[in-house]
Amino acid sequence: MKLLYAIQIYKDEIPQAIRVARLIADLADGLPSNTADACIVYRFDCPVSTKLKETLEEAFEVVHVYRSTRKETGYPAGANGVWCDFMDHCAFMHRARRWAYDCVLTTEVDAVPLAKDWQERLLSRWDGKSLVKGHWINNGDFDCGHINGNALFAVDTFARSSKFLGAPADKGWDTWFAPEMKRLGWEDIKEIRSLFRRKDLNEKEWNELVKDGCVWLHGFKDDSALEMAKKKLLNK
Repeated sequence: MKLLYAIQIYKDEIPQAIRVARLIADLADGLPSNTADACIVYRFDCPVSTKLKETLEEAFEVVHVYRSTRKETGYPAGANGVWCDFMDHCAFMHRARRWAYDCVLTTEVDAVPLAKDWQERLLSRWDGKSLVKGHWINNGDFDCGHINGNALFAVDTFARSSKFLGAPADKGWDTWFAPEMKRLGWEDIKEIRSLFRRKDLNEKEWNELVKDGCVWLHGFKDDSALEMAKKKLLNK
């Protein structure tokens, strides 16, 4: 089995993306993963970062680069366009048999690993029975709640429903697509947690998350999660 780690970025996020990539590379410790590849997913107007690619190449044997062609900007429209365009690309590559990944982790620069073996542990939860596996949250645009978009998705997600073509400019794609994703199958898994727009992760919270089985944490809008990961996993 193999995972595709896809980090979606726009120009202002490049420095943070490099910091996250540096953490992932340091965790690899000179041994590029044989269970995951990576893909840098740029918004249409984002400059290419050679440093970001080179850093990720320390952690992954294969690093793809994809630039979204959709022109949405702002929040959440810009993020909607990038995710929809990339997932359309994933479905095309899967259908053309050019990619053979079992699932894709779509994620952002405010997400970090909480364990050295995060790739293997995420893959261990993928059984192909659900469209998406991640952190279910009881809020959103519909009564069903939603699974935060920093999650594991089937590589052919976009081919499974025409409703994934796009979301309104004022609605996040993960909340807007929630009913269809629920219909196609979703699962709340302990390995991924989203603490949306948080700051100041402390050691007690880290320990509780790790004890509960979390290996991928999303949502911190400062460097506290990144710095805690360096401290706990790399003794830095």
